[in-house]
Amino acid sequence: MKRGHWRSRWSLVGPAALGVFIIVLPRLISSQWVYGPLLARLRAENFHLRVEDVSLRWLTPIKLRGVSLEQDDRPGKNLLSIREINASKGLLGFLLSRRELGQWKLVEPVVDIELIQDGSNLKDLINAIKGQPNATDEADSGGPKSTPQLNVALLVRQASVIVRRNDLTSPVVVVPPLDVDLAYASAGGSTTLEIGPTRWLDHVKLTPELMQIGLEFALPTLAKSAWLDGEISLDSGAIKIPLDQPANSIGDCQIKFHRVRAGVEEPAMIAVLGMLAKLAGRQSDGEVFLVDGTQVVVVVGDGYVTHSGTKFGLPKVDPRLQLASAGRVGLVDRSLDLTIQLPVPLEWLARNEDVKSIGVPMVSLPVTGTLDDPVVQWVAMREESAELLARIRLLLGDESPAKAAMVGAL
Repeated sequence: MKRGHWRSRWSLVGPAALGVFIIVLPRLISSQWVYGPLLARLRAENFHLRVEDVSLRWLTPIKLRGVSLEQDDRPGKNLLSIREINASKGLLGFLLSRRELGQWKLVEPVVDIELIQDGSNLKDLINAIKGQPNATDEADSGGPKSTPQLNVALLVRQASVIVRRNDLTSPVVVVPPLDVDLAYASAGGSTTLEIGPTRWLDHVKLTPELMQIGLEFALPTLAKSAWLDGEISLDSGAIKIPLDQPANSIGDCQIKFHRVRAGVEEPAMIAVLGMLAKLAGRQSDGEVFLVDGTQVVVVVGDGYVTHSGTKFGLPKVDPRLQLASAGRVGLVDRSLDLTIQLPVPLEWLARNEDVKSIGVPMVSLPVTGTLDDPVVQWVAMREESAELLARIRLLLGDESPAKAAMVGAL
């Protein structure tokens, strides 16, 4: 009787207990199952991930609220905060295809970047996610050593970016809310991040800090500016980044200037501007104006950032003096291979009709070296333009020995 009694009771209690276990299982595993694999990586760089609420059901799409990421040396300041994250499927869907995470919508993420002497807190986060910098610490903590094998699409909505300097209390750059679609894929072997076409900047104030977080590669002639004024807009096409070798990224973008001025500080650029000003009989204070509405085309590929179409002038010297630059910058070694097109303003330097008929010829000035230490190749310009300049000097000789000597110096 007893055995039959227990069997009868179990036949009632067992399925009920199993049903309760299945119902509460999502809550038991919610935090570790959804974002646990990242915790060891983040701890390696002293990051702490917090989630206020996780809604995890078998059939209802997963939802996370109040996601924040904080670093130990910035207590109370979140590098990343996200109001809400919504998945496209529930727990059962993930259990059936764990590598295919489907689509996740990130609502109102805020990235708060702090620039420090040797990089930024964002760089620390990227290293932590990649799992590379502190492999020993990860091994000790039992953390993962390789990138998770999964595919996921991210729909980022109303994202904003704030850039700070650790010596200032107020932000130096604030990027207004933007939308962008991302696709992360690693299940096929190589790990890639694809970024859909989007407008990243829309009449955003141009600052040295904005240059520091990446724009210097696209605008190398402004890389070392004592000050910047004006606004820019930046639109990108599709971008593909192999995360194992980010230097092999491919993509393109367009940068547009809105009443931008700059105070050039780089000695090489100051020398170029000073030479051109002397040719016009003036002096340059290093201030340049980017031609309003100019659109610079930027292409990333083969380990380089290539730009064309940058146009700037010296209105305080003469409004008609306009220069142009094109070339490329190495993503890894920051090497420079640029050409600056300089005008020789003959039509307002000479009364001689033979000289004025030449118009405003352009001469090419190569710039090599690195983004941190550019080198002007004056000899190369002389060799390329020797015949033109010799002819100009000859024609100027009878009219103005001083001007002829000036061109001779050029």
